[in-house]
Amino acid sequence: MQAKFNKKTSFAYLMGVYLGDGEINKSYKFEVFRLNTKDKDFAETTKQAILICRGDEYNLKKSTAFTGKLRKLTLTEHEVTMRKVYKVKPANYFNVYASSAKLFKKMAKMTNNKTKFPKEIFNWTKEERKYFIIGQMDSEGYVAKPNKNKSLITSTGRSVHMGFKITDTYIFKNFLKLLDMSKIEYGKIGSHPTKNKIAYRITIKLQSWINAGFFLSIKRKQDLIDKFNITEPYSERSKYPRIIK
Repeated sequence: MQAKFNKKTSFAYLMGVYLGDGEINKSYKFEVFRLNTKDKDFAETTKQAILICRGDEYNLKKSTAFTGKLRKLTLTEHEVTMRKVYKVKPANYFNVYASSAKLFKKMAKMTNNKTKFPKEIFNWTKEERKYFIIGQMDSEGYVAKPNKNKSLITSTGRSVHMGFKITDTYIFKNFLKLLDMSKIEYGKIGSHPTKNKIAYRITIKLQSWINAGFFLSIKRKQDLIDKFNITEPYSERSKYPRIIK
């Protein structure tokens, strides 16, 4: 589903992506934003958010080779080289690269270089908070079917489940508060060790996500949500009873 951005919602979405898969680094005397993802639509949405939020920014510093030139905003596809360690060839990935004299410096400052959660987000409008959550879910969320060995998926698609997983506790705790403010329901908090950190996760009640009017920009995830939502209520689902092995 395509996001309908304005300047404020594009900034909110971008902040969600930055506190997820995005990164900001200093290059020379300006900040650069990068995102690597296998989902082209995620990359395109992020690029669109930067364009709306940053606009066409020109390099105004004097006496450099870039003076007067438009600052970069690119989306590039990279092919992954097949190696012996791979059982199958990995999918290509997409890189979003952008530079700015002000925008990314502001984002890095708000988060203390991605080490604290910006409390001002709780004072944003409902729509801005919505787009921040969507940016986080595009980055760190998942939508999937259960293991096929455990059950047969009914044609109603009601077996789809959604969740959120991240290793940064300062983001995780505040993300839950934002879900509460948006009346999105979720299950118990779980955790498991990763290579270097503990990952914290929740399962989100998908119907509450839909009822709140939320969506994802990544088509492969949104398609599963749409499948979940196409047939209701029980009178329809009962035509195709779930078979548990």
